[in-house]
Amino acid sequence: MSVPLVFLEPARNLRLAKTITKDGSLPYPLAKKFTSHVTYLSPDEAGVREAFTVMQSHALKGHAIHKGVLKEPILGESRAGKTDTNASTNLLVIDLDDYVPKTPLATPITAESLADLVRSIRNLLPEPLASTACIGNASASTGFKPSGAVGIHLFFLLDRPVAPTQLSHWLTSLNFNIDEFSTQLKLNRSCISLKYVVDPVVARNAQIIYVAPPELSGVDDPFTSPQARWALVEGDTWTCDLQPLLDSCVPAAVQQEAEKRLAEARKSMGLKKMTPRYRRLEIDGQKMQVLTNPDQMQLTLVRTTDKYAYWNINGGDSNAYYNPIGSPEIIFNFKGEPPFEMKQANEDVYNWYCETYKTHIRSVSDPRPLAFREQSSDQHYAVEFNPRDDRVIRVNKSRSRTSKTGTPATASRYPIRSRSGTYCSTLSPPP
Repeated sequence: MSVPLVFLEPARNLRLAKTITKDGSLPYPLAKKFTSHVTYLSPDEAGVREAFTVMQSHALKGHAIHKGVLKEPILGESRAGKTDTNASTNLLVIDLDDYVPKTPLATPITAESLADLVRSIRNLLPEPLASTACIGNASASTGFKPSGAVGIHLFFLLDRPVAPTQLSHWLTSLNFNIDEFSTQLKLNRSCISLKYVVDPVVARNAQIIYVAPPELSGVDDPFTSPQARWALVEGDTWTCDLQPLLDSCVPAAVQQEAEKRLAEARKSMGLKKMTPRYRRLEIDGQKMQVLTNPDQMQLTLVRTTDKYAYWNINGGDSNAYYNPIGSPEIIFNFKGEPPFEMKQANEDVYNWYCETYKTHIRSVSDPRPLAFREQSSDQHYAVEFNPRDDRVIRVNKSRSRTSKTGTPATASRYPIRSRSGTYCSTLSPPP
């Protein structure tokens, strides 16, 4: 049995790396086209050592790790729909975000001091992980935060594959079951979800894991070298069987604990318990749930490019929230939080954005002509549709035709709620 390890190389000579300057950081570039590279590993010592070598090599080239297996190779194209989202995996990734270790990392950070930190984190994990070899990688922001918070990836090879859905619940449970993680839980800036120390998002197939060293401008590297951002920590075994731990995890119990902690964290901030409402969308071939009732938020536009607008929320500085520049309806993020409707979060900012960037919005939202046929009457209609507002502007019946019943077909005009929640004219009464 071999374990596929997938890397993504972005097109246009991009590096999938964060840029850090004396004024802050810039987010990872949003690449659209990639070429995939796959290394097949043996689940043993040789496989772990090979993984350590190829991970460093691809990281230095500005490539990223792709979680999960591909249905087919990617060659300078979009990765949408190319991942088997339900396939089991032999690669376990534990991603610690904004974790404050008991013993801070002193600069300059060496490979040896990083290995000590990775070893201390591994010792917090349940067996058999605590005694299994792992690969550690420091995130781009490690060493730059005054609080001493770090971001660390831990990679383990597993004896047998595990399901991503089981893995997600189990990773979430680590935030509640390990005291050193549990005491560091807090609200995300959006206040709509918890900021986990152990990020469960990396359980998903198709997730990109950024491992490239950052681009630095006007600041010194806290690490002695880019290679010092990696550590191979040996253990009593080189691989392990995670399935017994996953089987002992009860998803309903994990969900209840997450809801309880979220309610407690919101209460401590003077916020009422949240009952989220979602609508389901498919965007770029990916199905996602969009939050339709976010809290009111302070939205600060950080910068724009020719394709995207980047935001900070409620005084944060992550630059991790964004929307396509011509489509401000939904705010996405790099944090694993649910995307949300901008207008519901801050209508004033939404209206300002639509006015300020109306030229960009118009380029993707000019009304489009559509035509369709009502089957029961065999009547054809001409429709003018505005994609930005998700709204039908007008419906006109084409030349008169006789329905199958022998009577002239007429156009009914009832209001119906569109996907965005607005009302428009249509041909059928509301449900």
